[in-house]
Amino acid sequence: MRKISAFTVCGFLDAGKTAYINDLLMGRDGRIGVIQFETGEEEIMVEEGIAIRQISYRNLRERMRYVAQEIFTFLAEGNFDEVWIEVNGMMDMRTADEIFRLKFDRVNAVADLLHFEQTFYITTPRILADLMQSPDTAVLSQIVRSDTAVVRTDNMTAFRRTKTMLKNISGDLSVSRWHEEPADLGENRPVPAWMRPVTVLIWLIVALIAADRFIPTDILPVRTVLTIFAGILLQSFPFLLLGVLLSSMIQILVPARFVERHFPKNTAVGILFAAVSGFFFPVCDCATIPVFRSLIQKGVPLPAAVTFMVATPVINPVVILSTLSAFNGDWRMVALRCGFGLLAAVVIGLISGLIKNRDVIRTGRSLMNVQTTYAYPDESRFVQIVRHMQGEFMNVAKYLLIGAAISAVIQTGMAKIPWLNHGSGTVLSILILMGMAFLLSLCSSSDAVIAKSFSSHFPAPAIFAFLIYGPMVDLKNIILLSANFKKRFIRNLTLIITGVCLAVTAIVTLLLL
Repeated sequence: MRKISAFTVCGFLDAGKTAYINDLLMGRDGRIGVIQFETGEEEIMVEEGIAIRQISYRNLRERMRYVAQEIFTFLAEGNFDEVWIEVNGMMDMRTADEIFRLKFDRVNAVADLLHFEQTFYITTPRILADLMQSPDTAVLSQIVRSDTAVVRTDNMTAFRRTKTMLKNISGDLSVSRWHEEPADLGENRPVPAWMRPVTVLIWLIVALIAADRFIPTDILPVRTVLTIFAGILLQSFPFLLLGVLLSSMIQILVPARFVERHFPKNTAVGILFAAVSGFFFPVCDCATIPVFRSLIQKGVPLPAAVTFMVATPVINPVVILSTLSAFNGDWRMVALRCGFGLLAAVVIGLISGLIKNRDVIRTGRSLMNVQTTYAYPDESRFVQIVRHMQGEFMNVAKYLLIGAAISAVIQTGMAKIPWLNHGSGTVLSILILMGMAFLLSLCSSSDAVIAKSFSSHFPAPAIFAFLIYGPMVDLKNIILLSANFKKRFIRNLTLIITGVCLAVTAIVTLLLL
């Protein structure tokens, strides 16, 4: 049976979703169905061949089975050539996916009738700037799912600023400006994902060739930097790919409810369970945060949930393998990272119990797993895993590239910066690498290679601090946490993690020196 081509339009309130749909539908042939989960001041134009079904957003989750059947009947009877879906500005994409995937009887689901072609995110510079002051998970999920973002503005400076903000959230997103003339759907199709890294690589090669020609070697030997940079990437990418693969499989095949259902509600047992569960969940730090949010929502004690969040990215099997490979089979560094990292995680969890519950979750926020929204609801599990891998890789690879570049430059220019060489104080070295771990926001499955590259210039205790601090707290994790948790909680948790990591590093320093 032929599936109906489906296009989704999302965005916050008053962004202009309905106007954009009208713009795209103008003059289109065939029979078109429009499903609206939101109705604003503007209405869908009523023309021959266009049928509209409006779905009330109120109490949607309580009547999902009825809504799924209503949409299925609308589509089955409409004989449409294509369908447009307007998503409510406060609606997370997981809710929409559940409606489309839900079998309202033993056989049928809406996704059986649809082939999702493209998702558009409509916004304006002002709306997006306001939303990013306090990012909601529904907003983030809509941006992550979208193929194309369309910005309504005539100001090119504002457009470029908004484009940068959107790209920081989803590097795989194609961003265009809404022109006054009728839009062409073909023009808005995103550039194939494989083209973006190729384009970046071409520009990188051009930049390096230019730098090698114009920067004197006594200031910065560019070819040496490039050699070190390439070596770091060649060592890191296999473990990054392995981590992304296993993380994607867990995200798609293992529902969050599985973890929540089996997580002990007793604080002491929960901390013990959280401390060892990392060995069975090979995911990086950013992937544990959605699970952490769900655990808090399900009533798991805060100390146990925090222990899970900070322990898992330090002691999982991929991290162990990558650390062992990066340090040339030196089990001592692996034992230090896992053993004392686990100790730090338990202590952090225990201390976090002092935080009052009212200071944790921001009221009115939906706790939703943004990580599951890369794939469309009509796709197979295999395709969902591939799409999730692509999205995860595009999001974390940029941090590895930046980290590898900084590492290569530091190694090459270290001799020219006396206060950063190996002779600098151990305390200063520890603080420098902890700061770098926070800012670089590397994936824990590949950060060991970056850490090893610093070992000829920084003492072992500083390398250890880099390896345990970065996976527990970094810049990107704070951004993810800010979607659902209060600033006071994030600040207190960051201070606890920093203090405990410094204390544990001091113990390791005494053992190593």
